[in-house]
Amino acid sequence: MNSCYKIQPSEVARSAQLAMILEVSASPKPGNIDRMHDFADTRYEHFLASATGVYPVFEKAASGKERIGELLKEAVVESNKWQKGGNTHFGAFLLLLPLAKAAGQLSQENETFDLEKTVERARWIVKHTDVEDSINFYQAFGKAGVCVQDVEDLDLNDSDSVTNLRKNQTSLFELMELSANYDMIAREWTHGFELCCRCSEQITDFMEEKGICTDINCS
Repeated sequence: MNSCYKIQPSEVARSAQLAMILEVSASPKPGNIDRMHDFADTRYEHFLASATGVYPVFEKAASGKERIGELLKEAVVESNKWQKGGNTHFGAFLLLLPLAKAAGQLSQENETFDLEKTVERARWIVKHTDVEDSINFYQAFGKAGVCVQDVEDLDLNDSDSVTNLRKNQTSLFELMELSANYDMIAREWTHGFELCCRCSEQITDFMEEKGICTDINCS
């Protein structure tokens, strides 16, 4: 999208949808679902339905409404309404919701769309999460049916973790810091979305080189 363009909440939401659809459509992806490979209980179509169903949540994020934890939980609820294949885009929600919220805030401040500014604002947003975001994250995790390894502290599978979160007032950013050494998405949160930014530039360059950006919106 033209860097001088002031993006609207509906366009932010559709950009997030397109990103999720293109990501799951890439093939091959060893060990993951794509348009050519399904799992026994989760199919490519489940991912498409999930990306479609969460549109209102991303529009809400880009409109500046609600905090990240609330948005994440709502995204999981909406995703589950549209498909029964279990966890689809939970990781994508964690990465895209702060970016969507950031793009929306900048637009409301009459800033034009710019990747560097958007990532910088997303960094600020995740660093200013609080314990309620952490609790909503745990609740969303339970609804999404994500499979993770057990850990010693604040295990996502341990019902006592929410009590400990509230007792210690652990923010969602601080929670991500605990798992950043072994979880790629947590590392993105705590390292300023470095990989997202770099890959976005590389993918856009590739699509422009192939002429794809003349056919679809590459924002």
